[in-house]
Amino acid sequence: MTATRRFDSNVDHGFRIGNISRGFTLIEILVVITLIGIVATFISLTMLDRGAHDLKEQSRRLAALIRTAHEDSVLYGRNMGMSIGKRDYRFFEFEAGQWHAITAKDIYRPRQLPGILYLQLKLDDINVIMDNDAPATPQIFFLASGEISPFDLTFRLLDRPEYRVMQVNTIGEISWPEQTP
Repeated sequence: MTATRRFDSNVDHGFRIGNISRGFTLIEILVVITLIGIVATFISLTMLDRGAHDLKEQSRRLAALIRTAHEDSVLYGRNMGMSIGKRDYRFFEFEAGQWHAITAKDIYRPRQLPGILYLQLKLDDINVIMDNDAPATPQIFFLASGEISPFDLTFRLLDRPEYRVMQVNTIGEISWPEQTP
């Protein structure tokens, strides 16, 4: 007994010769382009705001470190110092008649600014000509008596108008007289 199969042309066998999909529809392409545009806009807005965020964050961080150094110098009866370059800053201790840079991995470790920020220092109303790296000796002093060298420090963004000015007086009070939005 042999079984024969018949081919029925009315049954769907899973393939069609005349109705082949050849690509994306216009609506699919427009949806993808719109999504790419939205993501690109979000990324560019985030990147533009990063500079203003870094400006505020770094200036607040340094203000907190200056307050801490001032308090530590009075509390522990030790003289401390700080040097500032265009792109970094570091702290010092006065021990055995010499200034020693604090290099340990603690709160006073040397710090680099993000690449889009730089600093300008003014001591006694005179602009200090600064190198990229902080000097090897302090420019600002935190004395055990509670006095600080008064200074103005301007935080600036490269190629952008935003800035913040920090003023520190002789008793360690910090104010922010000038800043851009």
